[in-house]
Amino acid sequence: MKKNLNRHLTRKLLLQAIYQWKLTGLEYQELLQQFEYKFDKIDVGYFKQALADILEFHNILLDEQAKHSNINVVSQEIIVQSILFISVYELKYKKDIPYKVVLNEALELSKEYGSKESYKFVNGLLDKLAQELRADEIKRHTETS
Repeated sequence: MKKNLNRHLTRKLLLQAIYQWKLTGLEYQELLQQFEYKFDKIDVGYFKQALADILEFHNILLDEQAKHSNINVVSQEIIVQSILFISVYELKYKKDIPYKVVLNEALELSKEYGSKESYKFVNGLLDKLAQELRADEIKRHTETS
């Protein structure tokens, strides 16, 4: 249970770091320095890797989102953009994290930090993305249910 809690707290801190990056354009090392005082409570390795990857691949992650949304994702509130960066990153690159965990975490973060209805947009977009990026996993899951 502790690892799940740490990963949840890690995503919260990652959300803050990406939000900060979107607002300020700070570089990776500067972001790490701003958040390292909270490293004792999180999965530091995952935080560092995810932050570096999201900053490096953010255009690819935006392209994935754009393929499945009628709404310009960049026009969404920054907190929603930040949640989507984490979730799309995990769906696309972190196959060891079950897609249901990715979706559930995104919805929790959306409900906690986003506007009142933002979780609906996040849920709809990620559901479509999961159908494409995790089709095999979803098929296996439905066959065993």
